[in-house]
Amino acid sequence: MKVEVFIKSPLTNHPLTPGFKDLCRRLCFNDMEQLLNWPVSQLLKLDGFTYHYYQELWKYLDKNNLVKLLKY
Repeated sequence: MKVEVFIKSPLTNHPLTPGFKDLCRRLCFNDMEQLLNWPVSQLLKLDGFTYHYYQELWKYLDKNNLVKLLKY
């Protein structure tokens, strides 16, 4: 999958856990681009965004060779 398609596709289309998708919906993240625009340090300050969810995101991006998209 091309990076542009990957980041623009709705989070519901990504194979992430229902808990992760629910959290993103509650935080008003609709696609991967909106999520990746936030630095990790800021994501971790959001209500409910735990290290567990950060780890899930990191592993998913790593599986797709896209960890470089994370902002620190």
